[in-house]
Amino acid sequence: MSKSKDAGAVPAILDYLRKQNRPYSAVDILNNLHKEYGKTAVVKALDTLVAEGKIKSKTYNKQVVYVTDQSQFPDVNDTALKSMEPKVIAMTQKLKESSDVVRQLDSELQALCGSLTTDEEKSQVIQLTKECGQVEEKPKSLQSNVNAVSPKERERILKSRSTDVKERRKRKRIVRIPVFLIAVYVASSTFGISLSRELAYPSCSRCLSILIPIEMLGPISPDTHLLPKVATFGLCIGLTFSAA
Repeated sequence: MSKSKDAGAVPAILDYLRKQNRPYSAVDILNNLHKEYGKTAVVKALDTLVAEGKIKSKTYNKQVVYVTDQSQFPDVNDTALKSMEPKVIAMTQKLKESSDVVRQLDSELQALCGSLTTDEEKSQVIQLTKECGQVEEKPKSLQSNVNAVSPKERERILKSRSTDVKERRKRKRIVRIPVFLIAVYVASSTFGISLSRELAYPSCSRCLSILIPIEMLGPISPDTHLLPKVATFGLCIGLTFSAA
């Protein structure tokens, strides 16, 4: 703080204490004056006012408080104090009403600060209108078949699907017989199915033939006496039906 500014601390502090007419510490005075003066200047000004007898000081628990000299004010009798009570009550009520108004206005201000400005709302309306137009245009585009799949792409998709279906059926045929044979092998002790390993095909020394009583297979055509050999898991499997 500059010395010229600190020089005005004495009258400013004296005026503040007279208006408030209540005790304050040096720190309270410094903060209440919004640190307009430095702490050193405030302490010096208080010491000067105490020395001149314009204010009084008293120490409470190592803290010094200052208050203006009450002898400077005229004596007020009880009648005058009682006459002031209605005025104090009216001013207190007015203060409460004013505080409620300020609180309401503050809430409205916060709501306005959190909302969009006029320019932002106009920009948002334009953007939303554009998006609505695009959404409305999409069904029309689909109905007019503007973006339909080309014949070449359609042919490629159908060909790919046909290939996938054939591959699925092929794999299903490959897996169906081995899975059935495994199930029969596991359940052989329960259903009385006999297993025998014999050379069903001269070219394969590891071919497995399974003899199954034909009565267990239900209505099967007599011509269906041998299923095709299936190569899977490195083993040629032949299924022979027997009437025994």
